[in-house]
Amino acid sequence: GNDEDDEDVSRFIPPSQDENDDLAPGLQALAYSLAEIAVRRKQRTARTYVPTPSSSSDYKDDLARTLVHEDDVYEWAEQVGPMFGSILPTFLHVIFFPNKPTPPSRTSFEYPRISQESAIFKGGNSTFLFSFGCMSAALGGEFYRLYTSASDGLSFNRLQNALLGYGGPTLLIIQSGNSTFGAFTASPWKESKDFYGNHDCFLFRLLPEPVAVYRPTGQTSNFMYCNSFARSRGYDRQAHGIGFGGTVTQPRLFLAESFDNCQAGRDDLTFEKGPLLYSSGTIPTSGGNSSSFVIDTLEVWGVGGDEVVQESLQARSRSRDIRSAAIQKARKVDKAAFLDDFKNGVIESKAFAHRQQIQGRDGVACVDEEMMEK
Repeated sequence: GNDEDDEDVSRFIPPSQDENDDLAPGLQALAYSLAEIAVRRKQRTARTYVPTPSSSSDYKDDLARTLVHEDDVYEWAEQVGPMFGSILPTFLHVIFFPNKPTPPSRTSFEYPRISQESAIFKGGNSTFLFSFGCMSAALGGEFYRLYTSASDGLSFNRLQNALLGYGGPTLLIIQSGNSTFGAFTASPWKESKDFYGNHDCFLFRLLPEPVAVYRPTGQTSNFMYCNSFARSRGYDRQAHGIGFGGTVTQPRLFLAESFDNCQAGRDDLTFEKGPLLYSSGTIPTSGGNSSSFVIDTLEVWGVGGDEVVQESLQARSRSRDIRSAAIQKARKVDKAAFLDDFKNGVIESKAFAHRQQIQGRDGVACVDEEMMEK
C-alpha cells in the first residue's frame, strides 16, 4: 500500500516498547482495569468478599492472575471503554474500504492526536491517548492544548481565561506524585455560583493502575463548577475555584483558586464511587472520602474532533472580543448621555433639580452647553 494507507493503519498498532520508555504503564493500567472488574463481578456473583491484599504490589499480582470472562469484557466496555468495541470494525473498514466513509449508523474509533508539546503525553504515541480514545467518542481526533502549567504557570486567572467562552468539550488532567487523574466535560465553561453541565461527563484515574472511570449516577446534576472569589468577593461563602461533583462548599474534585488544599474525594452523589488519588504504598480500598493533593502538572485540552475544536476556539475568540468591548465601553464616560440621564431622573440629584429650578433667572447662566463642550 502507499504511505497514506500505512499511516491510516498505524493508528491501530501499539507503539514499540522498551525498558526505558514510559509508554507501557498506560496499557498496563487499562488491562488491570479489566481484571479488577472481573474480580468485582465474581465477588458479586458468588456473594463473597475476598480479603484485600496487604500491599499494592500484591493487589496487582492478584489482578495479573485473574481470568477474564466474556461478561467481564462487556461490563468493562460499558464502564471504562465504550469505544473499545469500535476498534475492530473501524480497522476492518480501513483495510477493506479505505476510500469510503464510515456508515452513519456506525461510530468509528478515531485515535486521539496531539501536535503540541505536553508534560503529560510523552509524544503522539502515548498510550494515555489510547486510553482516552476508548473512554468516549468525543475523545477521538485532534486534541488542542488550552492550558498547561508547564508554560502558563499555576495561575487561576490564566486557567479561567483559557476555559471561559470555549464552546466545546474539555479534558482536564492532573498529575500529583504518582497519580494521574482528572475530568472530562462536554459543556462549555462559564462562571457561576451554581453547578451546571450535562450527563456527558465523567471523572477518571489513569495512574496508578488500574484505570478507573466514574460516570454520572443520575442522582444529582452537580457536574461542573467554576466560581472565582472576584465574582462575589467571598460573600457567597462557597468554594472558590473549579470543581466536579460534591457540593458548592466541598466539590468532590476541587482545584482551589489559590491551588492550595486541592481535594480529590472518593464519594459523592453525582459520580460513581471510587478513589481518584492513591497514597503511596496503599491500594484502592484505602483512604477516607477526601484527600488533599499538590498539583505537579495541570493541563486542559480542547477535544471533540477537529471541527468541534475549531468552532469552539472561534466561539472563545468571539467571547473574548465581547468582553473586551464591554470593558472598553465601561471605561469611557459619555458626557452627553451622562447629562441626559440626569435630566430624565435616571440618576437622582437634588443639586441638578435645584439648578433646573433656577435656570433662566437673572445672573444664572445656562451651563448645559458649557458642560457639553468640556
